[in-house]
Amino acid sequence: MCKSIEDYFSFDMSDVKKQNIMLVIRKREKVLFDGEVKSFTSSNARGTFDVLYEHANFISIINKNCVIRKLDGGVSEIKIEEGIVRVHENKVTVYLGIMG
Repeated sequence: MCKSIEDYFSFDMSDVKKQNIMLVIRKREKVLFDGEVKSFTSSNARGTFDVLYEHANFISIINKNCVIRKLDGGVSEIKIEEGIVRVHENKVTVYLGIMG
């Protein structure tokens, strides 16, 4: 009897490591977003970039917008003029309104 493809590729989803990142977006006055997300997208002088799980650590000045891909599949966008993003060990922190 032939095995189905599911027999070769089945696995327990509880064994899959969570591959999400923590995201905090804040202004001086308040926190705009604080939670776990699938990815974060923004732009800097070199172009658009995405931050996913296990991204390299870096700091950059960002502009234009912040796109948040949530765990439920939803997408949110925050328009910005300029800010600073810090990516460190699967945590993204965005500081807005501190450069002007």
